[in-house]
Formats: sequence, structure tokens, C-alpha cells
Amino acid sequence: MTHQRLLLVATDRLSAHRWRAGRIEVEAEFAGDAGGLEEFARYLKQQRDSTFRLLAVQAEDSFQLETLPRARGPDRNAMLARKLGQHGHGAALSLALSLGRENGGRRYERFLFAAVASGQQLDSWLSLLAAAKIRVAGLYTLPWLAASIGTEVAGAAPLFQLLALTGAGLHQIVFENGQPRLSRLMRLTTGSPQEVATAVAAESAKIYQYLLAQRTIDPGAALTTAVLLHPRDLADYRGHCADSDEIRYVFTDLCAAAKKHGLRTLPQDSCSETLFLHLMIRKPPRAQYAPAALRRCYRMWRLSLAATGAGAAILVGSALVAGAQTHEYLKLSEHIAALRVLTASDRQRFEAARRRLPPLPVDIVKLRATVDRYDRLARQAATLEPMFQRISRALAAVPGISVARIDWRANDTAIEGGPGSVVAELVARLPAELANDPRAQLDAIGRFGAALRLDRTVAVSSLALPVEIGSSHSFHGGSEPDGGTGLSPDAPQFSLRIVARR
Repeated sequence: MTHQRLLLVATDRLSAHRWRAGRIEVEAEFAGDAGGLEEFARYLKQQRDSTFRLLAVQAEDSFQLETLPRARGPDRNAMLARKLGQHGHGAALSLALSLGRENGGRRYERFLFAAVASGQQLDSWLSLLAAAKIRVAGLYTLPWLAASIGTEVAGAAPLFQLLALTGAGLHQIVFENGQPRLSRLMRLTTGSPQEVATAVAAESAKIYQYLLAQRTIDPGAALTTAVLLHPRDLADYRGHCADSDEIRYVFTDLCAAAKKHGLRTLPQDSCSETLFLHLMIRKPPRAQYAPAALRRCYRMWRLSLAATGAGAAILVGSALVAGAQTHEYLKLSEHIAALRVLTASDRQRFEAARRRLPPLPVDIVKLRATVDRYDRLARQAATLEPMFQRISRALAAVPGISVARIDWRANDTAIEGGPGSVVAELVARLPAELANDPRAQLDAIGRFGAALRLDRTVAVSSLALPVEIGSSHSFHGGSEPDGGTGLSPDAPQFSLRIVARR
């Protein structure tokens, strides 16, 4: 199980807090000297299963808004790296936040560049975190965490400032269109409510004059100023901070804001560090300063969680599929068992009915074999009706040809075409007017044979033609005497062999 721990980096110290279900408990504090660094290193070794988030309250952010040509891939990365180097003057902690494309015209993109001077003390804490290979989710500063609270307090005001008290001093943050534009940190001597209230009034006036000089605010326009404070300090603040034509104060109950965001450990004074520590868990902003190398362990841990979650989802899905298949198998098994019982019952009734029948003269196996053989012979049996139908269609297609005789054989395994085939030898005569026209005779016989071959199961071959067409004979024709065929001596005759296969 992972634990959430929060580190608050102040000017000369670091405090470690544990967050659990909206409650924040202080676990340890470490001084900024060599002894404190050693204690912090030992503390990190004991918290290998924790995820850390850092809040640097001693740092001052610098912001710059720029509009750049839209780019992608390596060109975009190189352009942003160059701009970050120019804006941050080589600061180790910097970021670029895209604010979207501009409407119309050329394709430009608006960026908010931010940088923070880390300082030697913060670098020491970060070095120990990197050496311990601890999961670091992010490094945040007050302007980014305060953006959500400022928007809730100031409402729809496009330009406003938020003042919040921390252990490092009084923070002044100016927001424009919901994004931080200016951040200042004022050191305090005692931190008493009277001193803080006096500083709020004085610094608010200075900020207004600065914005007026930068033409960020129009002359005569009032600057909304939100102040986070404890309810019991409200009287001191009202005594020093009065509304004017230039500044309009909005005093925000720090305890009410903490309850609204789910913080159960309420602040005991106007110091708002606890609320901002809680916001790192509940509403972490997009912008954070932790380098990629410092967040590597955290990203690897997130990937392992995603892989574990995917594996668990696959396991659950497989279990559901296996359960469904098991249920289907059980249903099929029950159905098969019921069918077996029904089959056994039907078999018993069949045997009982068979025993009541008179005995057969032969064995049932031999009888079944005899019936099967009869069925095969019946399927192979050939009839003359299809052959007569084919010849009739051919005679209708070639008028004038008449049949003299048909000799046929069927159901002979030795004949051409195999069992079930019918072989017919057809003797026919042509019209008498074709007796002296050999070409017309051959044409009529050819058309008659073609009409028979329209059925693909029929093979036709010539046995005798009225015309001799061999290469060793002259092309002539004629008729011969009847010879017992019943044909007229003047009618040319021919004979064909017709094989109809099954």
C-alpha cells in the first residue's frame, strides 16, 4: 500500500507531513544544515513505499507571456527549450504552459513561461530525493496551487491579486485570466496579525501602482484583492485594509475554504500552508517544476500500476469468460444426461415392440444388407424413356428425318458409359429430295447430332453415312436397295450410336 507524504520547503528548514483521508499530520522537521540533511536522508530510506510531493514556499516565481509560431515534434521542443533558457536565465526549475492557439490570422500559439530560482538549499533537498530513488510526483509553488482558490474568491474578475500567509512570509500573487502573472514574497519580522494586516495594505497599494505603470490595469479601475485569513483575525485586517477607489478587498475565511476542499485538519491561524499542502493531493495543477529525472521513479511506478491494473482486468475478464463457459458446460452436461436417459427409454420401448413382432425368416443384419443392395440396384437401373425423349426432341429440331429402327442395351456393366447407361443404335432416313445433294444430307445429319448433344450426358458417334467422305474415295452419295430395312430405295439412310450416361 502506498502512502502520501508532503514536503514543505521553507527558507531554512523542511517539514515532512503525512496525508491520510483529508488529514495532515506533521511527521518530522529537518534543519538546513549538514545534520538536518543526514536526518532527512535516513528518513527517506524508511519511506520507500511513499509518494512525495514538494511545496516550495520560499521561492519566487517569474512569469512571461509570449506568442510563438505553431510547431510540432523536435522543432517545438527545441524552440521551447531555447525560450526557457532565455526567460529563466539558466534556472534549473522552469516550465512552459500552452494557453492555446490564437484566433484568426496566422497559426500562433500562446505560452506562459515560468521559472523559479531553486537556491542552494532547495537543490540539496532535491539531490537527496534523487539519490534515494523516491517516488516524487511533483514540485509545486504557491502561485499554481492558489489559482483555483483565487478564481473561486474573485469570481469572473479578469485581473485580481491573492495574498496568503505562510511560514516564509506574505505571498502576493497577481492573476490575469486565471493564470499567474506576478508573484512576490515579503519577509515578515514577527508574523503577528497586526504586522500582516499592515503589510497587506501597504503591499496592495504598491502592486496597484506597479500594474498601473505597466498598463496592465486601466486608470480608475479597482483591483480585486483576495486575502486568506483566519476568522479571528478579521477585525485586525478590517482595521488596516479599507476599500478605496483603487483596491477592493475580499476577505476569505481560511477555515471555510479548507472545509470546502475536504481538509479535515483545520488551520489554527492565518497561515495557509496546510491548505496548500492538501491541494497538492486533491487539486494538483498541471504546472509543476520537478525535473524529468526526479519524477522517473514515479512514472515507472504509475506504469507498473497501469500494467497491474490491466493484468487484473484481464484476469477478471478471463475468470468471467471461464465462469460463463463452465455454466454452459454444466447446462450441456445436464442436457446430454437427459438425452441419454431419453435414448435409453426409447431403446427399451423399441426392443419391447420388436419382441412383440413375429420372427423374421432371416437375420436382421442379412435383411438390412439385402435391402441396401436392392436400393443400390434400383438407383443404377436405367429406363428407355429419357432416351426416347432425347431422340424425339432431336427429330422435332430437324424435320424430315424419320426413324427406321432403334436397337438398345441398358444396365450392362460392359457397355460404354458404365452401369446404368443406355446405348442405342439408331437407323434413320433422310427426305427423298436430298438424295442427290450430299452436302444437304451431311448438314441434316450434323444438325440432328447437334440436337442430341444438347444434353451433356449424351455422346453421339456415326456408324454409317449416306455419303462416303474418306480421303481415298470421291465425294458422292446415293441410295442402296432396301435390304430388309424397310426404307425406300430413293431415301438416303444413316445410322448413329447414342450413349446416354447416368
